[in-house]
Amino acid sequence: MVNNDSASAAEDLRKSIAAGDKTASKREVSTKRKIVKTHQMSEKEVEKREKEPMRTFFKHQFETPSLPRSFAAIRRGFRLSKRMSTLRNMTFRHALVISLIFIGAACFGADANKSSPEDFIRSLYRFHQPGKDTPDWFGDKRTLSKYFDKELTALFIKDAECQKREQGVCNLDFDPIYDAQDFEKETTNVQIAAVAGQPDLFKVTFTNLETRMLVYRLTNTPGGWRISDIKYPEEPSLKEILSHDIK
Repeated sequence: MVNNDSASAAEDLRKSIAAGDKTASKREVSTKRKIVKTHQMSEKEVEKREKEPMRTFFKHQFETPSLPRSFAAIRRGFRLSKRMSTLRNMTFRHALVISLIFIGAACFGADANKSSPEDFIRSLYRFHQPGKDTPDWFGDKRTLSKYFDKELTALFIKDAECQKREQGVCNLDFDPIYDAQDFEKETTNVQIAAVAGQPDLFKVTFTNLETRMLVYRLTNTPGGWRISDIKYPEEPSLKEILSHDIK
């Protein structure tokens, strides 16, 4: 396993030094020392490799510093991809929840707009109960527009402005929902029936101090049912009363 030339050169060097050979040049001595050093390192390396397991030897020979970094880069890329996937899933779920909320709100609004005329009129009498100190809302445009159409709402606002200006009564001197000026706290026996052959007219009867009967004309608007007029027995309708000239 030892190279013959290297061994011979090493032997010559030792003999030259022992004999005090003065003729060997410095270059030859240096060269021979390098050969001896190489020969000695080769022997140590061979012994070391013979003792090491074959698996360790192959790992030492073929493993490169860049390989672990490559694995680290792949691992970071995998983690980043996983985070991006999680973020996309969260974004999708968030968008889905928002969509469901809007769809539910739209459906709720659609159901409200599709309420029957009878339910709409009942809601008016549940809301407006003057015998229970109900605030005067006949001058509030926002509240009026929930129950009356645009034309009738504008006439209510015009009459309310007249009352403020005149500090007194103008066209409207009674409660138009009850056709009365005096009330009890409870309104009972509210009944609503469609007028035959008149799909926009509804007969409303109720008892408050006495039993009364009114006829409501309704209009189906994009916002739902709205009152376009109320007819009173032997009196002008609500629209006719509010349409009188105001001085």
